[in-house]
Amino acid sequence: MKNRLEVKRWAMLAGFALAGGLSLAALVDDFEGYETGLVRDVASPPWTATDNTMFARIGAEDDGNQYLTYGWSGGYRGAYRAVSPISEASSAATLFARVYAAADSVDHSFGLSDLATPGWFSDFEVQMAILENETAGVVDLAGRNGGAAQRVAQLNVGQWYNVWAVIDQTTDTYDLYLTGGLADATEADKIASGFAFRNGTADDLVTFFAFGTRGENVRLDDIYLFDGVALSNPIPEPATVLLLGLGGWAASQKRKKNE
Repeated sequence: MKNRLEVKRWAMLAGFALAGGLSLAALVDDFEGYETGLVRDVASPPWTATDNTMFARIGAEDDGNQYLTYGWSGGYRGAYRAVSPISEASSAATLFARVYAAADSVDHSFGLSDLATPGWFSDFEVQMAILENETAGVVDLAGRNGGAAQRVAQLNVGQWYNVWAVIDQTTDTYDLYLTGGLADATEADKIASGFAFRNGTADDLVTFFAFGTRGENVRLDDIYLFDGVALSNPIPEPATVLLLGLGGWAASQKRKKNE
């Protein structure tokens, strides 16, 4: 497991270095550095489970990929963690995350807050949500636009999607982009434009927040923050992971032998 994670991290770093974007990108979390289990037990800090809940968890897929899942059928629960602040003066920053609906019974929000300890929906500024759709096997992606959520795309249950929120703090607005697989986003993938923050704020955005109900039926993974408009997919192709990762890992092993 350790070697696999080292390869993945070397590939991520090498990919950004080749793209010239290392200094502009900040990995918030890919959830690979934790044991699986309750957030409060295995990932705190940096994460905080709301209400010290048992309904926020680090899970793993069959291939070993790890993710955050959250939500309680008896109410609302989730988790949050600090991120590199997006300044009130920033006219362009990008939040990237991968999202997956494991079932079509969903009501799960995720996004950014200007509060260090968010605990309810009103604490979101940039807010996206996975919501139920009347069609079996399908859910909706929504974005909060000021006083209401607007459904902007349909997602298939059991499939990972890439979501970008391009944020303008100077106007308290954001745009949304959506792709599947490992595709980058283009202007053609824009699904929301000029959506207003939930409240509007004169403060920095400082916290990533995930909050929901209907059980642990939504997964989040590979959360990144970028300066500027960044629509490239930060997840390398499998071949790139192998080549860059093994190259970087091998170099590190060589250095260790020479120490």
